Amino acid sequence: MMYTPTSQRRLRARILVRKSKDFTANNSWIFTESNETRHITTDRNSVDFTSSTLKPEKTDGPQSVNIRILCWIMTCPNNLHLFAINVKNTWGKRCDILLFMSSKQDKDFPAIGLDTQEGRDHLTAKAMQAWRYVYEHYRDKADWFLKADDDTYVIVENLKYLLKDYITSEPIFFGQSLVKPDIKQPFNSGGPGYVLSKEALIRLGTKGNSSEACKQDGHSEDVNVSKCLLKFGVKIGNTLDKQHRTKFHHLPIDNYLFGKYPTWYYNYNTKTPRKTSSKKYEPNWESIDSRPLPGWFDDSKVGILIHWGVFSVPSILSEWFWYQWKTKTPVLVDFMKENYRPDFTYPDFAPQLTAEFFNAEEWANLLKLSGAKYVVLVAKHHEGYTMWPSNYSWNWNSMDVGPKRDIVGEVADAIRKNTDMHFGLYHSLFEWFNPIFEQDRANGFKTQDFVSMKTMPELYEIVNKYKPEIIWSDGSHAAKDDYWNATNFLAWLYNDSPVKDYVVTNDRWGVNDNCIHGGFVNCGDRFNPKVLHKRKWENVMTLDRYSAGYRRNAKLADYFSVHELLTEVAQTVSCGGNILINVRITKEGTITPVFQNILLKLGGWVEVNVEAIYGSRPWLFQSDNVTKDVW
Repeated sequence: MMYTPTSQRRLRARILVRKSKDFTANNSWIFTESNETRHITTDRNSVDFTSSTLKPEKTDGPQSVNIRILCWIMTCPNNLHLFAINVKNTWGKRCDILLFMSSKQDKDFPAIGLDTQEGRDHLTAKAMQAWRYVYEHYRDKADWFLKADDDTYVIVENLKYLLKDYITSEPIFFGQSLVKPDIKQPFNSGGPGYVLSKEALIRLGTKGNSSEACKQDGHSEDVNVSKCLLKFGVKIGNTLDKQHRTKFHHLPIDNYLFGKYPTWYYNYNTKTPRKTSSKKYEPNWESIDSRPLPGWFDDSKVGILIHWGVFSVPSILSEWFWYQWKTKTPVLVDFMKENYRPDFTYPDFAPQLTAEFFNAEEWANLLKLSGAKYVVLVAKHHEGYTMWPSNYSWNWNSMDVGPKRDIVGEVADAIRKNTDMHFGLYHSLFEWFNPIFEQDRANGFKTQDFVSMKTMPELYEIVNKYKPEIIWSDGSHAAKDDYWNATNFLAWLYNDSPVKDYVVTNDRWGVNDNCIHGGFVNCGDRFNPKVLHKRKWENVMTLDRYSAGYRRNAKLADYFSVHELLTEVAQTVSCGGNILINVRITKEGTITPVFQNILLKLGGWVEVNVEAIYGSRPWLFQSDNVTKDVW
């Protein structure tokens, strides 16, 4: 009945011939389509359709249903002649009343101007004001009221046929019923549209105007509107057929035809049976590499990597400060000699990791505005300090010394509460100066005491406690994967862990694995082949040319420009990769203004080019051989 197309499946308008436009009468437009002429009369920014063709004989099919449906389309000024025009020229003509809701009025299109801002963070405000407008001006002019987006396609006859057995005085609304898993909130998805009975509209219009009763702004308008309606006693109607197939389709139509659903869909759609594999992955690379990469990762394209640790305190040269100091890098030897007492040790920096300005929700809101779809937080770097209260890192973790807070837990909660981004964790397999690791190395890695006492317990701990959707491993260069016991961990992760159905991993599980094994490949920092790669790959890019960690003495010229960043994004996505953009944090827990500015500009660019980014796939050609920098 309804589905939302992807960027490759945008609606294409039928060819219509405008015969005349009479500005002196009733703003009547006459269109010719095949063998029928339709008159379109505009009034109060709406479109009312009548047809000069003979009505079909009454049958038992959908066309015989006598139901009045008002359709309002959520759009924006930039989309009116790009996408909304296709709704107007195709299925929208079969609505009894058609309205286009935008942030600015357009009398020629026509579109209603709502007093709202554009952007994903204001979809709830736009929806609530649109529903209020419909209630105030049209509640007595239709029986059912449909909200849809400007890239939704609706077979209106089938919708009317679905509604024919229901009375409009019943408080009910229909759509694709999903459940937001983190708060167990049922809702009708906004993508394929949802339709309200007249009674549901009346309850929303009369009771939903206060912020105490209903959320008036924010993202996830479908969740917020549904929550509001449910509070007023409006129930979600059943839209499944006899074979338990949905009639409203949030995903592109081929997902339903071939049953290729993304992993997240099962978590939201409790009525679609999850296709589980009886296959158990064995602890060897042939078996582990046969696991399909969860689709959400390929669709996401843009991620943010967050570097924060004790290295943020000295904040000079790079996040490898401890190693570089102890291996006698001259500039650091001089820095420590000139600024610290002779017996000062690296662990003495930890109490100065104060995090007094750290606010995870502020981070989440900023990262959401960047346009990124996933976040990877450094849970432990090579220094060994854990950003969570680990049972295996006594007195060298963020709860025992420094912030006295569970940094990983706070960030995970904020990301999941305030955004739709996926949350992942970076974890270093080894530690520079851990004496247990040094003893294993002295033994030629024939012993695995460090792995059994430190590396593996930490990995199991963060997976079971924080349920990350990405395990981003690092530090594998010190030894081969058999020392790290990597394949045994990954077999557990894919078979039995709480994230087994949707977790993704990279390739840094041993010095012999880079660019070969794992869920996706990094191959090395700033890996950008600028051609198609045989594996799904990720470009890990620092905005600071010289460091992933915070540097107090960085100069403006040390940062990549916004243009350079966007070029890297375009190159990466066009060649089928994801880009993971590094952000570094001060010891106080803040993202510096220069990084905030870059992230906001990135978000503005992504919002304009969203359909060329998320969910896109490489084309036949990756770049223009004639025009420079066109990807």
